[in-house]
Amino acid sequence: MANQDKVNSNGYTITFAVGMALFVAAFLAFVSQFLQPMQDVNKAYAMKVNLLNAVGLDVEKLSSEEVENIYDSKFEGLVVNTKGDNIGDKAAAFSLDMAKEVKKDPQNRALPVFTYTGEDGQKQFIVQARGAGLWDAIWVYLALAEDKNTINGAVFGHKAETPGLGAKISDDAGFYEDFKGKKIFDGSEFVGITVLKGEGGNVYANATQNQVDGISGATMTCNGVTAMMQSSLGDYIEFLKQ
Repeated sequence: MANQDKVNSNGYTITFAVGMALFVAAFLAFVSQFLQPMQDVNKAYAMKVNLLNAVGLDVEKLSSEEVENIYDSKFEGLVVNTKGDNIGDKAAAFSLDMAKEVKKDPQNRALPVFTYTGEDGQKQFIVQARGAGLWDAIWVYLALAEDKNTINGAVFGHKAETPGLGAKISDDAGFYEDFKGKKIFDGSEFVGITVLKGEGGNVYANATQNQVDGISGATMTCNGVTAMMQSSLGDYIEFLKQ
């Protein structure tokens, strides 16, 4: 009789545990689905902020409504392929998932391009590149001048780089400011940007127009930035040469 009671007790415990696991899984799925629209809105707004920051606008001084208005009125967009052909509009460019695109064969990739026209009538072209840092994905919104060669601004992001080291690619002003004025072509040849192994603060006085100073202690992340700025950014070569 005691053994039977033990079996019944074990069966109840297992049934209860399975039931709770199913309940929690269903609850989390519901919460995730419920929150998804808000997450999508926040993700879309963050992308607009990155675009505005890349072209040199001080987003911190703007309201969310002003950010939306500037994006709607000052930015145009299109999608190109690696041959430089126009294959999509602004809405398509905004909705592209670069994490998925970089996994495709080069000939099948779709690439977003945004064009910003400033108050002075000057245009900037914003392209995106994505690569791998030390631990996970890194990416950049790169604003180019009308010559499609000179860098006007760069906004970096990362998924899991080390705080205080590799994570500085997105929060160290000295790092991303060093990209301004640099060139991604050497004459007619695309070379991208090389991040040098430095100590920060432009220690390389003899850096060329295609090189920037790195971040001390973040060699692997900086190598990832170099690879991204030469490989992933290279998908735009034909468009940039037009």
